[in-house]
Amino acid sequence: TAGVSELFEHEVHGFVVPPRDPEKLAEAMRYLLEDPKACKQMGRRAAERAREYSWDRVRGLYREFYGRFERR
Repeated sequence: TAGVSELFEHEVHGFVVPPRDPEKLAEAMRYLLEDPKACKQMGRRAAERAREYSWDRVRGLYREFYGRFERR
């Protein structure tokens, strides 16, 4: 299944935490609170990755893809 864990790399763009695992979530949150520099870096990388999937960009990719079939 496609999802967040396939778009965002664990400990690069943030943390991928298993569902219904409050201990792992608390651990990730504690790490970010204790290391503001790492928190900012992950936040910047996550924002950059999210822009790669903005609606405007995805729409353009769809148009380009389907435009190839119109020209045939």
